[in-house]
Amino acid sequence: MELKVRTKEAITNPDQIAETFQAIQRAEDEIDRMKEKCWVVGLNTKNFIVYVELVSMGTLNASLVHPREVFRFAIMKGGVSGIILVHNHCSGDTRPSDEDLSLTKRLHDAGKILGIDLHDHIIVADGPGYTSLKKNGSFNDHRKIGQAGGPSGGCPFSFEQGSAGNEKHRTGGHEWQE
Repeated sequence: MELKVRTKEAITNPDQIAETFQAIQRAEDEIDRMKEKCWVVGLNTKNFIVYVELVSMGTLNASLVHPREVFRFAIMKGGVSGIILVHNHCSGDTRPSDEDLSLTKRLHDAGKILGIDLHDHIIVADGPGYTSLKKNGSFNDHRKIGQAGGPSGGCPFSFEQGSAGNEKHRTGGHEWQE
């Protein structure tokens, strides 16, 4: 499923993405909120959103994600220079699992081959707070991701701002609809 997203500003930090996806989570019915989902946000060279696609809807604690589906829209649509992976943890715990870290490494490696940067992997939950693997340093730890320097490539994002956990959640300059 592709969401239609209109942005009035470039994506420059993970707070913008987390706020948008927390709003999407709150708008879902209770049953779907309790399923793990994985979305891909495709960005152009100026970091405006080209598309948002739900690539997987799983069960309470798992979602099957493969690089083939993650990069499919980016390749088909063209004009996409980078992606952000977003998924939810139904448990409310936004810390990345070993599987999350492994997937991030696979997507980074696949993106390098395709010439499409993986800018971040963001984990949201039902409620405030999120985890940005870029912001928390997981991208820079070669033991976690697999390569010194991390998968950010030339990622122009600035991740020095505070966590969205203490802020009111709103969609900001982003509008979305199914």
